[in-house]
Amino acid sequence: MTDKSLKEKYMQSFKSCDFKRAEEKGLNLVKYAGIEGIVDAYGDWLKGFSSKTPVDEIYEIALGMVDRMGYAPEGVVKFCSSIGNKEVVKISDDYASIMQVSGIYVSALVNGIIQSNETIRIKPNTALSWLGFMHKSGELIVEGDAGNFIGRSMSGGKLTVKGSVLDELGYRMEGGLLYVEGNAKDYAGDEMESGEILVCGSAGHYSGVNMNGGEAIIMGNAGKHAGSGMKGGKLVVMKKIKSLGISILGGEIWENNKLIWQK
Repeated sequence: MTDKSLKEKYMQSFKSCDFKRAEEKGLNLVKYAGIEGIVDAYGDWLKGFSSKTPVDEIYEIALGMVDRMGYAPEGVVKFCSSIGNKEVVKISDDYASIMQVSGIYVSALVNGIIQSNETIRIKPNTALSWLGFMHKSGELIVEGDAGNFIGRSMSGGKLTVKGSVLDELGYRMEGGLLYVEGNAKDYAGDEMESGEILVCGSAGHYSGVNMNGGEAIIMGNAGKHAGSGMKGGKLVVMKKIKSLGISILGGEIWENNKLIWQK
């Protein structure tokens, strides 16, 4: 097959996808193309790890898949809208556990294509955990609620959730802006190093636990044990804190516009 006919073949299969990006990698490296390719790669990715595989390694496996793709942001959006549909993603075993880690795959898709001046808006039909994992550039907007570990280890860019989130918001966050329009459950800002978290609603227990840096702002109330193990950074609660935690070694804690802890 000639180079020209090979290009034509891939152009047909990519449809609206970013052919130039795939072409720059070399056509022989591209295994997955378009939304069909994203779904196929997702199925292969699920076979590449077990429940004992560390999360960082699961993400690296997903990145390996992404590096062999030719796709555009539109493909990511379409995939997210169908990810909870068993008929589309062709999964049946341990469905709940698979859904818990699927946000890692979505994060790899986003990180593999988003540019610093771009915005990708997704609307998963189920509340995914791990969205914004290792996010570093551009803006990812999540329409609706999200699960646990949102913005885990993000280092730049912006992540917006137009809903509420569960536990461990911004865990080990290193930079960027994490914006939640609703509420956050427990452990918001856990082990945060830098960056900014803004929760427009209230947060649960252990907000700012083990913080080392950065700033976490909660516009509503916070629960018990706020700032436990905190070594640095700034926790701002605009309304009431139910109780402070223990072993607070550093940083600042504000409640209702008053500085209540500084060391």
